[in-house]
Amino acid sequence: MRGKYVEADAHGAKINRLICDYRKTRLSHLSEAGPKELWEAVRATSTKSVANGNFSDPNLVNNHFATIATDHLYNPQDVLQYYAVLQDVNQDFHPLFEYEIALLLNKVRHSSSGLDDLSYWLFQKCSFELAGIVTSILNMSFSTGTVPSQWLTAVVTPVPKKPNPTELSDYRPVSVTPIMSRLAEKIFVQQWLRPALLLELLKDQYAVRPTGSTCCATVDCIHHSTLMLENNSYLLTL
Repeated sequence: MRGKYVEADAHGAKINRLICDYRKTRLSHLSEAGPKELWEAVRATSTKSVANGNFSDPNLVNNHFATIATDHLYNPQDVLQYYAVLQDVNQDFHPLFEYEIALLLNKVRHSSSGLDDLSYWLFQKCSFELAGIVTSILNMSFSTGTVPSQWLTAVVTPVPKKPNPTELSDYRPVSVTPIMSRLAEKIFVQQWLRPALLLELLKDQYAVRPTGSTCCATVDCIHHSTLMLENNSYLLTL
């Protein structure tokens, strides 16, 4: 078909039409189906491969992704020692108040629940009723420097990084922690972590800044590359 662009376009249009007709026939009986049945039908028509032999052993999968998320240099004794120093230097821990927690609960975004299966709408609709309990739990966690074990457990979904994955390393783990864990992390970053960081350390970072985003990072990279190309014939990216 080299050079025969008209014929190639005609064949491409015919193939697309056949694919649409085939899928329309496969999905025509699902007009009254629910979301679960619809997604199952869509996945059945996908050309991507799904599970393979690596998923036959759940422990193997869990251990693989746990290894990725584990910092082997982490030592709990270092954290406890640092916390003890802070306790000697700074005793003015300011507890959280119910009214500010109620506002945060009311603004919980539509997101997936973690292993505790507590949905976002529960915190939204019952923000006033749950504010006291959640505030007590957060104050206890922050004042003692401990994190409940439930908050450290995540639901991990392997997402393929390429069309035909064959190994566990071909999957990217998407971890969903409980909403309470995410709320505690947000408060900690806003009230303690971000104020402790020097602004000079954040000038080229985008993950922990209020206005940071992948779009900002991309614009900064393009801008920097453009400026460099004004005085250089080429750029080397590491």
